[in-house]
Order: sequence, then C-alpha cells, then structure tokens
Amino acid sequence: MNIVQQCMVWKTIVIIYLFLFFLLYKYKLSWKTAFFDLFITALCGSLLWYGNQLKTYVYLIKYVLLALPTFYTIRFVASHFKRRIKLGIISLWQLLYLFLPVTNFFYCLTTTKGLGKDAMFALAQTNYLEAKEFLLGKSVLTWGVLCTILVSFCVLYYINKVLDNDNYYYTLKTKQIGIVFLCTFVFLTGYLIKNVLAHSILYGSYVDSKAFINKLANKEIPQDLQVHWQNPDNQIGNIVVVIGESANRDYFSLYNYKEDTTPWLCSEKSNPNFVWFLNTYTCNKFTSKAVPMVLSESNQYNGIAINKGADLVDIFHKLGYKVWWISNQGRNNNLQEGFMPIAMRADYRIFVNANKAVFDIELVNQLPNELSGKNLFFLHQIGSHGNYNERSPQEFKKFHFEGIKEQGNDLNQYCDSILYTDYVLKNIYAKSKNVLKADVLLYLSDHGEKPGVPRDRFDFAMTRIPLLIWFSDDYMCKHEHVFNQLKLNQQRYFTNDMLYDTLIGLSGIKTNHYGGKYDLSSSSYAYDKNTVLTEYGTIKISDDPYDLGQKD
Repeated sequence: MNIVQQCMVWKTIVIIYLFLFFLLYKYKLSWKTAFFDLFITALCGSLLWYGNQLKTYVYLIKYVLLALPTFYTIRFVASHFKRRIKLGIISLWQLLYLFLPVTNFFYCLTTTKGLGKDAMFALAQTNYLEAKEFLLGKSVLTWGVLCTILVSFCVLYYINKVLDNDNYYYTLKTKQIGIVFLCTFVFLTGYLIKNVLAHSILYGSYVDSKAFINKLANKEIPQDLQVHWQNPDNQIGNIVVVIGESANRDYFSLYNYKEDTTPWLCSEKSNPNFVWFLNTYTCNKFTSKAVPMVLSESNQYNGIAINKGADLVDIFHKLGYKVWWISNQGRNNNLQEGFMPIAMRADYRIFVNANKAVFDIELVNQLPNELSGKNLFFLHQIGSHGNYNERSPQEFKKFHFEGIKEQGNDLNQYCDSILYTDYVLKNIYAKSKNVLKADVLLYLSDHGEKPGVPRDRFDFAMTRIPLLIWFSDDYMCKHEHVFNQLKLNQQRYFTNDMLYDTLIGLSGIKTNHYGGKYDLSSSSYAYDKNTVLTEYGTIKISDDPYDLGQKD
C-alpha cells in the first residue's frame, strides 16, 4: 500500500475505536470481557505471524486492531438472543477466528513452514472424493481435530458464561442498535480482509491458484493453426495416451527397483516394439499444473503462455480424429481442475468416478469394442494418488516392508498401487492391440511421489516419472526410423511438458505449432541433464540427488 492508503487505514482504525469506546463506556461492557477478546485476537495474530502469513509486525498490529472490534460487535449483535444462543454465537465466532491460525501454526511445526502457495493450490482444487478419502485415511487425525474443536468450543463457552454481564446485555434490545452493530461488523470484516488478510501469503496464494485455473478455462485456439500429414501415404491410426498419477519410476522394478512391483512391464523388455525412457521428469509436482503442459504447446522452455498456443486436441481434430477423454479423476463440467478445460473439448467424455471412487481397471471397461475412423484416446488414471490404500483391490496387497519409520505403511500401500498399475497397463495394452488396433500406446505419469511426504514439501522424488511407448507392427514397418531415433534418445533427459511435440513428431504430423528441439523422436532434440528444468522452470534437474545416471 502507498502512503495515502496507509494513512486511510490508520484513520479508519482511530474512528472505529472512538466509536467503540463510546459504546463500551455508555453500555458498561465488562473490561474483563474486553480483555479476553483482546487476548484471542492477539493470539490469532501472533500465530499467523509465526506461521509466516503476516509479512511484517505492522500487519500484525493492523490485524489485531481491526479484528478486535469484530469481537465487540458480535457480542452486541448476539445480545438480541436468549442467553444460551448468545453465548453459542460468541463462542462459535471466537472458535472460527482461532481455527485458521491454530491450523497454520501446527502445520508450520510439522512442515517447517506455514500454509503456502503449494498447499493452497492443492486446497483450491480438492474435490469431494479426495477430501473424503483423506479424512477416512487419517481417521486418528480427523477424530483428533473434531475432538479438539468440540473441547475448544466448550472451553470458550464456559469462559464467556463466567464473563457474561447480564445487565449489559439486557440494556441493548433495540433494533436500531442491532442494525448499527451489524453494519459495523460487516464493514470491519470486509476491511480486515481487504487491507490485512489480502496481503497475507495464505490469501494471496489462494487467489493466485484460482487465477491460474481461470486462465486455463479461457484458453484460446490459435487462429493460424495449420496441420497436415508429413506423408499422406503413411498416416497412422488410433493412438492411446495413458496419463498416470503420482507414479515414481524409482518404485518400478522395470527401472531396477528391488521389489517386483511391475512384473508385466519387466516381461515387456523383450518386446521389440517397446521402448522405455530412463530419465524422464515432470514439469510440476501438481496434476493441475503438469497435465495442461503435457497436453499443450506451452512448456517451460518456449515462453508460450499456458492459455495460448495449440494443444493435442486441436491438432488431432484438424486431422479428423475423434478425441476420447476417459478419466478416473475430475467431474464433468468441473473447470476447477487444470486439465478439464482441455478435456471438455474432447468428442467423448467419460468420468468413471462420477459418484464414488473406483479402481483404474474401469478405464479399460469403458474403451469401446467397435470403432470407426481415427481415434485418439486419453485415459487418465487415479494411479497412486493418496490415499494409497484405496488404489488397489485386496488381492494386490502384496508388500509388507518393516522398519521404515519415515514412511510407515505408506510405502507398502504405494508399492501395491504400482503393482496394480502394472496390471491395468497390461489390460490396456491387450485391448489397444487386439480391439482398438492402436498404432501407438504411450504411458507417462503426471508427476512422481515421495510416499508419506506432503506434496507442498518439494522433493526430487516427486519429479521422477516413467515414460513408456509401444508401437504396432504396421507402425514399425512404416516408421522404423522414428522408433530407432527414440531408442537412440532412450537415455536423454526429458520433461513431460515436451510430450506435445514428441507425440506430433512420432505421429508424422506437420504443423506450424511444433518445435523439433522439444521432440524426443527427432534427431533435433536439444535438451540434456544441464538444460532440463522442473517446477515451471525454477529448479534444475541437474540438482537431483537421486540421479545416478541410470542406464538400461
């Protein structure tokens, strides 16, 4: 804020306090009650300051000075009700004020930082099923929080009952006074949000998250988009793209994990039409930030805004393809999830988790048994998304590690989910080959995972993902040179936001919205360990402590 705005804030605070002190004096509000309200507001402000939400002590002072009158105002408004209801309203307001600062305080203690941009981004897009699974998966925490809230409410109610000044409350039963205080309350709350909380990291992060989603929802299709086949005689047919969820390649036995988590994928090593890439990373550790980049021309390197440029739906529509979006995430018409604006432009949209959580095998069941024309399928898994225990049926609960304190049972359940993903991919491959007659089947994950570690605590394990591609015999006959180039690039460092260019390249498509240096199937591919990035270009992959230069 500039100097003029600062002066206006302080003048407003002075006027508010002159008004309130007059009322306190006239109606003889207990000074013990006033001190108790001051204690709660000061406690809330201090906890927010400690949790890195209020940037400076000046904002702390403003928070207390602007929050305190709302407590007095709510007491005046509540005085128009019977005593029990009145005390309940006052206690509930105090509890609501305490809830966020206390939550942020304990979050700060456990994660070494307060609720920040990453946490708020996840919160802004959490849907009903994810929240339900989290609460059921953390039953001890859930019941602990509920019991704490109940006990806190009872304690606040008891204190307010002891401090209650009956004479004061019985002198204020006039509609005029009630209206004055209600208007004051609304004004103070709005002013508090606008001039103090709006400058907090918490509020700012939430607003930024919503702005990012709104930008995606307003994506523009390029007017100059031109798309053709490089060789009309060698057009490819159906394509299946499987977008995994939270799959860290380091837990795939295909990538030399010590446990047999991907037996079918390991058996595919002998398949001459199969190639897997050893050094693939995500562009961001959040699904709603990674998937839009996976599907679109925008990446960390070309400077194209996320809501500009072409995407794979645009490209394949131009070639006459029907696009399918079959998902075990999201909801139809819910644009609050970053990938949905692109998904909503698919010709066919099927959300298998419409009413309840289901296993990923349902994606296979939704694939059609009869097809006409050319088709591009996107299968969006729930994969290894936490709560891990909900990601695989009982018959896939195979792993029972012991003595891993930092990850506990999360590692067992996570490996179970990887084993189940192996099974699902086996079934997708079978149907893609035998029923859909797909020329290309591609699997990659949106981001990785560090089992048991919250996503807003960055760890390079969250960036390490698998990339696997199968080709039909017909494709191998017509485009063997592309497959050979992919094999040459098998150990190259690559981020999933360059998949757009790679899929265009290996499909034999020519367009003015394509960059050969981002195409892993091209000899022009230009990136290596020292130039690839993650977290939207803010972190270098060369700093990855898990990278041991893995080779086939």
